[in-house]
Amino acid sequence: MARSDPSQFNPRIVTPASNALWQDYLRARYRNLYLVYNLPPTCTASELDHPRIRPGVHQRAVVIDGPDGEPICVAGGRLDLQPDRPEGPTAQLRYFWVEANCRKLGYGRLVLQHLEDQCRRSALRHIWMEARVEAVEFYKRCGYTDVGPGPTKWDVIPHRIMEKTLP
Repeated sequence: MARSDPSQFNPRIVTPASNALWQDYLRARYRNLYLVYNLPPTCTASELDHPRIRPGVHQRAVVIDGPDGEPICVAGGRLDLQPDRPEGPTAQLRYFWVEANCRKLGYGRLVLQHLEDQCRRSALRHIWMEARVEAVEFYKRCGYTDVGPGPTKWDVIPHRIMEKTLP
């Protein structure tokens, strides 16, 4: 995809609810989060993905129009609402990704802002994540604070704990 005005591709935020879009979302999530480390497709599976629409779990994707008019997932993420945590109501951002050829076009910021708005609608003002080291600067530009080391998942993917208090 050429680096140009992203609005020409008709980007929109959706819940990947149809079977076809859900499968496209999962393939893109795997391709962008795990395939680059030669990890198996099972790494992208999560108990909270089933059923894929469930209270307190918000899957969102940025889709654009493909050459045939069908939507193509170019970014996505999941928000797990955690209103009953001992330290107070919060939400965790998980499985956040942007297709490599679509980075720096605003799609990541678009889905992140949408998920932050979902927090606000749910009366949650604190959001946290285990961010991959290579994504830390993106999250800092979006107002997140790096609070320290996180896990190294599958022994190959170092993470940092990041958080943000939403206005």
